[in-house]
Amino acid sequence: MPYAYFLQCTLFPLPFLNEGGIYYLIGGFLLYVLRPRRAVQLSVFTLTLGGLYALMLGQMNFSFIEVLTPGYEWMGLFAVGLMALYIGRRGPRNQRFFYWFYPAHIYLFYILSCLMI
Repeated sequence: MPYAYFLQCTLFPLPFLNEGGIYYLIGGFLLYVLRPRRAVQLSVFTLTLGGLYALMLGQMNFSFIEVLTPGYEWMGLFAVGLMALYIGRRGPRNQRFFYWFYPAHIYLFYILSCLMI
């Protein structure tokens, strides 16, 4: 059964099976559509993320551990500051760095989570 689920998620991904669910797809669409109006874009992003986190808190027993493990979406609010600093120009071309950095930091977090558990 785990192999069938893996194949289903990789070969035939569905909106409800992606990492953040349908809400992340809707959020990405809203960010794209609202990109010409920066203030509206950041406001909608903040309100949407806050609303989703409030829904999650209603489903969890509120504790410090749950805020950092299954309820980590609130940390996306830190992105609002970085998004506000974007001035619409492409930065330096460091493609190779990011091709290595992204998988490396995911593996690093995975190893740290295995060591902590």
